[in-house]
Amino acid sequence: MPNKNEIKKAMKQLKISPEIISQINFDYEPNDYHSEPLFDIFSKMDKLLAEEQRLAVMERQGCHKTGILQKLYKNFGNEHAGKSLEEKLQIMSKTPDLRTPVLNNDGTLSTNDIDFFIDENGISHHPPCPPVVRSKPQYISPTYSGCCAGHIKYHWQNALGIKLKLIAINECQQKNGKGYSFSFEIVG
Repeated sequence: MPNKNEIKKAMKQLKISPEIISQINFDYEPNDYHSEPLFDIFSKMDKLLAEEQRLAVMERQGCHKTGILQKLYKNFGNEHAGKSLEEKLQIMSKTPDLRTPVLNNDGTLSTNDIDFFIDENGISHHPPCPPVVRSKPQYISPTYSGCCAGHIKYHWQNALGIKLKLIAINECQQKNGKGYSFSFEIVG
């Protein structure tokens, strides 16, 4: 789940002006994952930061970067280190428990399904992110879903041995709400 301190830290690392950072309220105490102050951070980010800045902040977020998923993706990366990207993607697609990116014609990678779905009542159905699940129905900024992109980016980099940059949070209208998927540029 997004962490207010990590978001603020990322903004400072990206040299976002202190004047802009001071307009965002990071001084709240999370109480049992209540989300309204966290959602306010993303609403302010939407108003104060350019899209490229928001994506750069959010690609540094992401939960579940340790444990079994980290081990699975790192082991895959070590086992297939000498193979081409195309070979890795083909093997990855047949590997249980590993999520495979789509290699697009323009050389970017993207998720092949909806990563973050919010129904017409504002309720998240994936991922089971505690602040969203426990919130009252309300508007949730697409920027919030960038935390999931940070999770995916981290694991794909480990598995594929490449560096990625989040370039888009793609909104997809679904029958009962909005979904979001992610696109990444290969930068190294």
